[in-house]
Amino acid sequence: RETSATQTNDVPHGVIGGALGAVAGGLMGYYMAIGLCETSGGCSGANAALAGAAIGAILGVGVEWLIRGA
Repeated sequence: RETSATQTNDVPHGVIGGALGAVAGGLMGYYMAIGLCETSGGCSGANAALAGAAIGAILGVGVEWLIRGA
């Protein structure tokens, strides 16, 4: 019978950090784009959210690898 500790270790390295980083980076990118928008017609934060999610995912994977490797 597997314990919860064993099941947690079955998650591949980088998945949790990548997911959390993507969400955090996407939200930060979106809100920064909306906050810096100076056009009167409105802005779309979609491109900034995608770029932030990609950067956040890469950083999240790296941080998780460092933490699990320590």
